[in-house]
Amino acid sequence: MRSGSRTAVFVLALICAVLVVVGSLATWAKLPGQGSFSGTEANAGKTTLVAAVVALSVLAFATWKRSRSAAVVAAIPAAIAATIAAYRLADIGNFVQDYDDATAGWGIWVATIAAIALFALCLVHALLLRAVEPVGTPVAPQPPP
Repeated sequence: MRSGSRTAVFVLALICAVLVVVGSLATWAKLPGQGSFSGTEANAGKTTLVAAVVALSVLAFATWKRSRSAAVVAAIPAAIAATIAAYRLADIGNFVQDYDDATAGWGIWVATIAAIALFALCLVHALLLRAVEPVGTPVAPQPPP
């Protein structure tokens, strides 16, 4: 059960990371009459994508080695992905240079929400590891000689 909880959190984080990647590749900004722009057409989308993959890789290591500190480290690139995506969503009007009237596409919403969830899952993973680690291993009494 303990290992199952960590695995379940990792699987949810995997889904979130895939959604960040999909969101980064999808439409981030739409311009009326001009078309749309994906997240990877700017450094923000590329950075968000790479940060999510790095976070997932470190979280996979944390799950495999049962390392609380690695799970906390995995939260750092996840926080970077969430921060960049949220900032770009809040400032979507300036996403496309020389155009102020850009509107948010579905990809930036998916990337932002999934990156925030990925960050939260990294922290949950770290807390799970702390909560389920046994304090001590019971030792059976030795029979008399």
